[in-house]
Amino acid sequence: MVKNLASAAGFSASVSSVAPGGQTLGGHVSSSLGRITSGNWDVVVIQDQSQRPSFPYGYVYNYIIPEAKTIVDTIKAKNPCTVPVFFLTWGKRDGDSQNCADGSYFCNFEGIQDRLTESYTTLAYLNQPARVAPAGEAWRNYANRAALFTGDGSTLCQ
Repeated sequence: MVKNLASAAGFSASVSSVAPGGQTLGGHVSSSLGRITSGNWDVVVIQDQSQRPSFPYGYVYNYIIPEAKTIVDTIKAKNPCTVPVFFLTWGKRDGDSQNCADGSYFCNFEGIQDRLTESYTTLAYLNQPARVAPAGEAWRNYANRAALFTGDGSTLCQ
């Protein structure tokens, strides 16, 4: 997709992806840092597993922030001009039934999206000059949001 967008805008792009389903930032720390150090990237897009950044603050602080910092430190060590971009994902269409309890924010799209947006913008703030690609916010504002999901209420409809 990125390569096609660049081409449509009259640019060329060299693109590489390490995106196994369900991969966490910790998993990328364990298995993907070599890909970062093997290239001279202008941008590295970083995305965690879809649910984790919506978890409570303590979880994000103790697990996700250190994992993100390790990835960004690796990016900066290879090339300080490379821009880390955090891909802000979207919440589940009908909330997260596995974590919904007593009307918590996990029970609907808006609550989850609020936490995802807060977590990803915090990650970018803590890892300057990182940026955020706010895909989840685009989903929030799309009038026919339900049409974007497959039947599982989570996955992007192709």
